[in-house]
Amino acid sequence: MKPRKQKLWALTSTLLILLALEFCLADPNIPADPNTPTDTNTPAEDSATESPQPAQVNVPKEKVIQLDGKTSMTFVYIPAGKFIMGAPTAEYRKEFDEDPVHEVTITKGFYMGKYEVTQRQYLAIMKYHSGFVFAGDDRPAENVEWHSAKVFMRKMELKTGLKFRFPTEAQWEYACRAGTETAFNTGNTINPDQANYNCRYSYLEGLKGLAIDETKPVGSYKPNAFGLYDMHGNVSEWCQDWYQVDAYKRTVKEDPQGPDKGLSKVIRGGSWKDGPQTLRSAERASRIPGADRGFVGFRVVLPLQ
Repeated sequence: MKPRKQKLWALTSTLLILLALEFCLADPNIPADPNTPTDTNTPAEDSATESPQPAQVNVPKEKVIQLDGKTSMTFVYIPAGKFIMGAPTAEYRKEFDEDPVHEVTITKGFYMGKYEVTQRQYLAIMKYHSGFVFAGDDRPAENVEWHSAKVFMRKMELKTGLKFRFPTEAQWEYACRAGTETAFNTGNTINPDQANYNCRYSYLEGLKGLAIDETKPVGSYKPNAFGLYDMHGNVSEWCQDWYQVDAYKRTVKEDPQGPDKGLSKVIRGGSWKDGPQTLRSAERASRIPGADRGFVGFRVVLPLQ
Protein backbone atom coordinates (compact mmCIF):
# COMPACT_ATOMS: atom_id res chain seq x y z
CA MET A 1 0.00 0.00 0.00
CA LYS A 2 1.32 3.45 -0.90
CA PRO A 3 2.37 5.77 1.99
CA ARG A 4 -0.44 8.30 1.22
CA LYS A 5 -3.15 5.62 1.33
CA GLN A 6 -1.62 4.25 4.58
CA LYS A 7 -2.00 7.72 6.20
CA LEU A 8 -5.61 8.05 5.06
CA TRP A 9 -6.43 4.59 6.35
CA ALA A 10 -4.85 5.36 9.74
CA LEU A 11 -6.77 8.65 10.02
CA THR A 12 -10.08 6.96 9.15
CA SER A 13 -9.46 4.23 11.73
CA THR A 14 -8.74 6.81 14.44
CA LEU A 15 -11.98 8.69 13.72
CA LEU A 16 -14.00 5.47 13.87
CA ILE A 17 -12.46 4.60 17.26
CA LEU A 18 -13.26 8.09 18.66
CA LEU A 19 -16.86 7.85 17.50
CA ALA A 20 -17.22 4.43 19.11
CA LEU A 21 -15.83 5.76 22.42
CA GLU A 22 -18.23 8.74 22.40
CA PHE A 23 -21.18 6.41 21.83
CA CYS A 24 -20.13 4.14 24.71
CA LEU A 25 -19.64 7.05 27.15
CA ALA A 26 -22.90 8.84 26.31
CA ASP A 27 -25.29 9.41 29.27
CA PRO A 28 -28.12 6.87 28.85
CA ASN A 29 -30.44 9.12 30.88
CA ILE A 30 -30.44 11.94 28.32
CA PRO A 31 -33.50 11.60 26.06
CA ALA A 32 -32.80 11.41 22.37
CA ASP A 33 -35.57 13.94 21.69
CA PRO A 34 -35.04 17.30 23.51
CA ASN A 35 -38.80 17.94 23.34
CA THR A 36 -39.63 14.86 25.42
CA PRO A 37 -42.21 16.01 28.05
CA THR A 38 -41.43 15.93 31.78
CA ASP A 39 -43.45 13.98 34.34
CA THR A 40 -47.05 15.09 33.99
CA ASN A 41 -47.62 14.58 37.72
CA THR A 42 -45.37 17.54 38.47
CA PRO A 43 -47.24 20.85 38.87
CA ALA A 44 -46.91 22.73 35.60
CA GLU A 45 -44.86 25.92 35.57
CA ASP A 46 -46.90 28.95 34.52
CA SER A 47 -45.81 30.31 31.14
CA ALA A 48 -45.10 33.66 32.79
CA THR A 49 -42.95 32.09 35.52
CA GLU A 50 -39.93 30.43 33.91
CA SER A 51 -38.39 27.97 36.35
CA PRO A 52 -34.73 28.56 37.28
CA GLN A 53 -34.42 25.19 38.99
CA PRO A 54 -35.01 21.56 37.97
CA ALA A 55 -38.69 20.60 38.12
CA GLN A 56 -39.74 19.16 41.47
CA VAL A 57 -40.74 15.55 40.89
CA ASN A 58 -43.91 14.23 42.52
CA VAL A 59 -44.58 17.41 44.50
CA PRO A 60 -48.25 17.40 45.59
CA LYS A 61 -50.20 20.44 44.47
CA GLU A 62 -51.68 20.73 47.95
CA LYS A 63 -50.70 19.61 51.44
CA VAL A 64 -53.02 19.36 54.42
CA ILE A 65 -51.47 19.76 57.88
CA GLN A 66 -53.52 18.58 60.85
CA LEU A 67 -53.54 21.07 63.73
CA ASP A 68 -55.77 19.06 66.08
CA GLY A 69 -58.44 16.37 65.83
CA LYS A 70 -60.89 18.66 64.06
CA THR A 71 -58.80 21.43 62.51
CA SER A 72 -56.38 21.41 59.57
CA MET A 73 -54.55 23.90 57.36
CA THR A 74 -54.26 23.52 53.58
CA PHE A 75 -51.19 24.66 51.68
CA VAL A 76 -50.89 25.24 47.91
CA TYR A 77 -47.68 24.58 45.98
CA ILE A 78 -46.18 27.72 44.41
CA PRO A 79 -43.62 26.83 41.70
CA ALA A 80 -40.26 28.55 41.33
CA GLY A 81 -40.05 31.25 38.69
CA LYS A 82 -39.32 34.83 37.73
CA PHE A 83 -41.51 37.92 37.88
CA ILE A 84 -41.41 41.70 37.66
CA MET A 85 -41.67 43.23 41.14
CA GLY A 86 -42.95 46.75 41.74
CA ALA A 87 -45.28 48.97 39.76
CA PRO A 88 -44.57 50.54 36.36
CA THR A 89 -44.70 54.32 36.03
CA ALA A 90 -48.02 54.19 34.18
CA GLU A 91 -49.84 52.23 36.91
CA TYR A 92 -52.63 54.32 38.41
CA ARG A 93 -52.12 55.32 42.06
CA LYS A 94 -48.67 53.76 42.28
CA GLU A 95 -46.49 54.82 45.24
CA PHE A 96 -42.87 55.94 45.27
CA ASP A 97 -41.76 52.98 47.44
CA GLU A 98 -42.72 50.61 44.59
CA ASP A 99 -39.73 51.81 42.54
CA PRO A 100 -37.63 50.74 40.84
CA VAL A 101 -39.39 47.96 38.94
CA HIS A 102 -37.04 44.97 38.91
CA GLU A 103 -36.93 41.31 37.97
CA VAL A 104 -36.89 38.83 40.84
CA THR A 105 -36.14 35.12 40.72
CA ILE A 106 -37.74 32.77 43.22
CA THR A 107 -35.31 29.87 42.98
CA LYS A 108 -37.26 27.27 44.96
CA GLY A 109 -40.89 26.30 44.97
CA PHE A 110 -42.71 26.55 48.30
CA TYR A 111 -46.08 25.93 49.90
CA MET A 112 -48.29 28.82 50.97
CA GLY A 113 -51.47 28.85 53.00
CA LYS A 114 -54.44 28.48 50.68
CA TYR A 115 -56.33 30.89 52.95
CA GLU A 116 -55.49 33.50 55.54
CA VAL A 117 -55.10 31.88 58.96
CA THR A 118 -58.58 31.57 60.44
CA GLN A 119 -59.68 32.11 64.02
CA ARG A 120 -60.44 28.38 64.34
CA GLN A 121 -56.87 27.53 63.28
CA TYR A 122 -55.34 30.20 65.50
CA LEU A 123 -57.18 28.99 68.60
CA ALA A 124 -56.42 25.34 67.81
CA ILE A 125 -52.74 26.16 68.30
CA MET A 126 -52.67 29.15 70.66
CA LYS A 127 -55.77 28.22 72.75
CA TYR A 128 -56.38 31.88 73.59
CA HIS A 129 -56.77 35.31 72.01
CA SER A 130 -57.62 38.52 73.85
CA GLY A 131 -60.34 39.35 71.35
CA PHE A 132 -60.88 39.26 67.61
CA VAL A 133 -62.60 42.38 66.30
CA PHE A 134 -64.89 40.36 64.02
CA ALA A 135 -65.50 36.99 65.65
CA GLY A 136 -66.15 33.90 63.55
CA ASP A 137 -64.42 30.52 63.26
CA ASP A 138 -63.89 30.83 59.50
CA ARG A 139 -63.07 34.53 59.48
CA PRO A 140 -59.39 35.50 59.36
CA ALA A 141 -57.52 35.76 62.64
CA GLU A 142 -56.99 39.52 62.92
CA ASN A 143 -55.89 41.79 65.73
CA VAL A 144 -52.74 39.63 65.82
CA GLU A 145 -49.28 41.10 66.40
CA TRP A 146 -46.38 40.01 64.19
CA HIS A 147 -44.70 38.49 67.26
CA SER A 148 -47.84 36.55 68.22
CA ALA A 149 -48.10 35.19 64.68
CA LYS A 150 -44.46 34.12 64.98
CA VAL A 151 -45.26 32.25 68.21
CA PHE A 152 -48.20 30.59 66.44
CA MET A 153 -45.85 29.23 63.77
CA ARG A 154 -43.32 28.09 66.34
CA LYS A 155 -46.03 26.11 68.15
CA MET A 156 -47.08 24.63 64.82
CA GLU A 157 -43.48 23.49 64.33
CA LEU A 158 -43.35 21.83 67.74
CA LYS A 159 -46.65 20.09 67.06
CA THR A 160 -45.92 18.87 63.53
CA GLY A 161 -42.12 18.64 63.29
CA LEU A 162 -42.23 20.86 60.17
CA LYS A 163 -40.83 24.35 59.55
CA PHE A 164 -43.15 27.33 59.02
CA ARG A 165 -42.55 31.02 58.45
CA PHE A 166 -43.97 34.22 57.03
CA PRO A 167 -43.62 34.75 53.29
CA THR A 168 -40.92 37.17 52.25
CA GLU A 169 -42.26 40.28 50.57
CA ALA A 170 -41.00 38.96 47.22
CA GLN A 171 -42.67 35.58 47.74
CA TRP A 172 -45.90 37.31 48.69
CA GLU A 173 -46.03 39.50 45.56
CA TYR A 174 -44.99 36.60 43.34
CA ALA A 175 -47.74 34.41 44.80
CA CYS A 176 -50.30 37.21 44.57
CA ARG A 177 -49.55 38.01 40.93
CA ALA A 178 -49.64 34.34 39.89
CA GLY A 179 -48.15 35.17 36.50
CA THR A 180 -49.98 38.48 35.95
CA GLU A 181 -48.33 41.85 35.35
CA THR A 182 -51.45 43.99 35.80
CA ALA A 183 -52.33 46.11 38.83
CA PHE A 184 -54.37 43.23 40.29
CA ASN A 185 -54.34 39.50 39.63
CA THR A 186 -57.91 40.09 38.42
CA GLY A 187 -56.68 42.42 35.66
CA ASN A 188 -56.35 46.18 35.32
CA THR A 189 -59.03 46.81 37.93
CA ILE A 190 -60.97 45.08 40.68
CA ASN A 191 -64.69 44.93 41.49
CA PRO A 192 -66.78 44.30 44.64
CA ASP A 193 -67.57 40.73 43.58
CA GLN A 194 -63.85 39.88 43.46
CA ALA A 195 -62.59 40.94 46.90
CA ASN A 196 -63.59 42.42 50.26
CA TYR A 197 -62.54 46.09 50.38
CA ASN A 198 -63.96 49.58 50.75
CA CYS A 199 -65.83 49.56 47.47
CA ARG A 200 -67.35 52.98 48.03
CA TYR A 201 -64.41 53.91 45.84
CA SER A 202 -63.47 52.50 42.44
CA TYR A 203 -60.22 51.97 40.59
CA LEU A 204 -60.17 53.24 37.00
CA GLU A 205 -63.19 51.69 35.24
CA GLY A 206 -63.98 49.39 38.18
CA LEU A 207 -67.40 49.34 39.81
CA LYS A 208 -68.48 50.78 43.15
CA GLY A 209 -70.60 48.84 45.60
CA LEU A 210 -71.93 48.49 49.12
CA ALA A 211 -68.98 48.23 51.53
CA ILE A 212 -69.20 45.45 54.13
CA ASP A 213 -66.95 47.24 56.67
CA GLU A 214 -65.79 44.01 58.30
CA THR A 215 -64.02 40.78 57.44
CA LYS A 216 -65.70 37.90 55.64
CA PRO A 217 -65.09 34.15 55.96
CA VAL A 218 -61.95 33.19 54.07
CA GLY A 219 -62.49 31.87 50.57
CA SER A 220 -65.59 33.99 49.92
CA TYR A 221 -64.23 35.05 46.52
CA LYS A 222 -62.60 33.25 43.61
CA PRO A 223 -58.90 32.29 43.96
CA ASN A 224 -56.04 33.50 41.78
CA ALA A 225 -54.30 31.31 39.18
CA PHE A 226 -52.17 29.63 41.88
CA GLY A 227 -55.28 28.67 43.85
CA LEU A 228 -54.78 31.21 46.66
CA TYR A 229 -57.78 33.01 48.15
CA ASP A 230 -58.08 36.59 49.43
CA MET A 231 -54.68 37.81 48.26
CA HIS A 232 -56.52 41.07 47.63
CA GLY A 233 -58.46 42.45 50.59
CA ASN A 234 -60.18 40.98 53.67
CA VAL A 235 -57.14 41.51 55.93
CA SER A 236 -53.66 42.83 55.22
CA GLU A 237 -51.02 40.15 55.72
CA TRP A 238 -47.77 40.22 57.69
CA CYS A 239 -44.56 39.46 55.78
CA GLN A 240 -41.12 38.48 57.04
CA ASP A 241 -39.31 41.60 55.75
CA TRP A 242 -38.50 44.80 57.56
CA TYR A 243 -39.98 47.75 55.71
CA GLN A 244 -37.80 50.46 54.20
CA VAL A 245 -39.01 53.03 51.69
CA ASP A 246 -36.06 52.52 49.36
CA ALA A 247 -35.61 48.76 49.87
CA TYR A 248 -35.88 48.04 46.14
CA LYS A 249 -32.82 50.18 45.41
CA ARG A 250 -30.61 47.82 47.41
CA THR A 251 -32.26 44.48 46.77
CA VAL A 252 -30.82 41.34 45.20
CA LYS A 253 -32.18 39.52 42.17
CA GLU A 254 -32.56 36.05 43.66
CA ASP A 255 -34.72 35.28 46.70
CA PRO A 256 -34.53 38.73 48.32
CA GLN A 257 -34.96 38.70 52.08
CA GLY A 258 -35.41 42.43 52.59
CA PRO A 259 -33.41 44.84 54.77
CA ASP A 260 -31.46 43.59 57.80
CA LYS A 261 -33.23 45.96 60.17
CA GLY A 262 -36.05 48.46 60.43
CA LEU A 263 -38.79 49.83 62.63
CA SER A 264 -41.81 48.19 61.03
CA LYS A 265 -42.70 45.00 59.20
CA VAL A 266 -44.19 44.83 55.71
CA ILE A 267 -47.89 44.14 55.33
CA ARG A 268 -49.42 43.33 51.95
CA GLY A 269 -52.73 42.87 50.16
CA GLY A 270 -54.93 45.58 51.66
CA SER A 271 -57.98 44.95 53.82
CA TRP A 272 -61.73 45.36 54.20
CA LYS A 273 -61.26 49.01 55.22
CA ASP A 274 -58.95 50.04 52.35
CA GLY A 275 -59.78 51.59 49.01
CA PRO A 276 -59.04 49.52 45.88
CA GLN A 277 -55.69 51.19 45.17
CA THR A 278 -54.33 49.64 48.39
CA LEU A 279 -55.20 46.16 47.12
CA ARG A 280 -52.83 46.41 44.13
CA SER A 281 -50.31 43.57 43.82
CA ALA A 282 -47.38 46.01 44.10
CA GLU A 283 -48.75 48.10 46.99
CA ARG A 284 -46.46 48.18 50.04
CA ALA A 285 -47.49 49.11 53.58
CA SER A 286 -46.12 48.48 57.06
CA ARG A 287 -46.89 48.33 60.78
CA ILE A 288 -44.67 48.02 63.84
CA PRO A 289 -44.37 44.35 64.88
CA GLY A 290 -46.38 45.01 68.04
CA ALA A 291 -49.36 46.40 66.16
CA ASP A 292 -52.64 44.55 66.59
CA ARG A 293 -55.46 45.82 64.45
CA GLY A 294 -58.73 44.45 63.17
CA PHE A 295 -57.50 44.70 59.60
CA VAL A 296 -54.16 42.83 59.91
CA GLY A 297 -53.83 39.06 59.72
CA PHE A 298 -51.38 36.61 58.16
CA ARG A 299 -50.88 33.43 56.19
CA VAL A 300 -48.17 30.82 56.57
CA VAL A 301 -45.42 29.49 54.28
CA LEU A 302 -44.24 25.90 54.42
CA PRO A 303 -40.85 25.56 52.69
CA LEU A 304 -40.09 22.40 50.73
CA GLN A 305 -38.52 19.99 53.22
